[in-house]
Amino acid sequence: MGFGSNGNGSASISTASDAALNNPINNDILTYDSGTSKWKNAVGSSAVTVSTQTSSYTLTLSDSGKAVELTSGGATTVTVPPNSSVAFAVGTIIEVTRLGAGAVTIAAGAGVTLQSADSQLGLRAQYSVASLRKRATNTWLVAGDLS
Repeated sequence: MGFGSNGNGSASISTASDAALNNPINNDILTYDSGTSKWKNAVGSSAVTVSTQTSSYTLTLSDSGKAVELTSGGATTVTVPPNSSVAFAVGTIIEVTRLGAGAVTIAAGAGVTLQSADSQLGLRAQYSVASLRKRATNTWLVAGDLS
């Protein structure tokens, strides 16, 4: 499935034929590929970019939709900054993975509320994964293998 009349993308959207989707489905998402200078249908694109961190880390806007992997042998903290510092869009999802042996804790920046089952915010063991989803301006849901 591709965006554009030939399925390979279109460089611009200026006419109805430029916006034709092959077999479109409800809620299709378009992305712009600067490498090919074309708009394409993003459905089916499942590659996740990894951000590897070796020490405590505060999330940045570039982490949106990424997997943040902590590789330290010592304890580390992943801090979710307030919207006034980093304005993630509501609905942003970030995956946090404990790859190293060291404990990983997810912490709230000033004014941030983290919601999780039983208020657990530590990744339970090496290879544990947690998902962070922004629900409101300074409210995030934390779900996963927590302790």
